[in-house]
Amino acid sequence: MYLCGTCLRTYSAHILPRKLTTMCAPSSWQTHLAFSPQYAGAVEAKQVAQQEAETAKYLVEKALEEKKSIVISAQVSLPQP
Repeated sequence: MYLCGTCLRTYSAHILPRKLTTMCAPSSWQTHLAFSPQYAGAVEAKQVAQQEAETAKYLVEKALEEKKSIVISAQVSLPQP
């Protein structure tokens, strides 16, 4: 049987998930996942590093805005010829 691309996408997006849901009872999906302390520590360290990078990015943008403000105020205070 040949399925066109649109038909196959429709089947995959709408019908297949329903079949999978009805085929597997929710109780069979019960699993307990535990991560090693090293993995948990690595994830936490990554999040901290991302926050620090965002803070640094904010401070750079703030400094650039302050620089623009100083330049503009200096230009305004110059005597006009």
